[in-house]
Amino acid sequence: MRAFVQSALQFTVSEEVPLPRGRCQLRWTWPEAGSGTRYHVEVMTLELEPVDSAQGLTAPEYTIPSDRLSHLPSGTTLVWQVKAVHEDGHRTSGHFVSRLQ
Repeated sequence: MRAFVQSALQFTVSEEVPLPRGRCQLRWTWPEAGSGTRYHVEVMTLELEPVDSAQGLTAPEYTIPSDRLSHLPSGTTLVWQVKAVHEDGHRTSGHFVSRLQ
């Protein structure tokens, strides 16, 4: 289930496959992004409980540390937002929904 996508940011892992708790890697693409693009990621539960966040990422991926997921039951829905900040200052964002294994 993918929700709220309002940009060219795209999730690159099958939404049908739950994300493994031990290596919960979020990956995305944005074909128009330049090498100076920086990414900010916020992860929360469907109930909007904060899980993790990261800022200033230079690669279009982020692995959530397993200790940030340890309290969540299997099958928890994770909602994550990626904000791309481009070299010229404009921003693009997308929201995605994944299930935790």
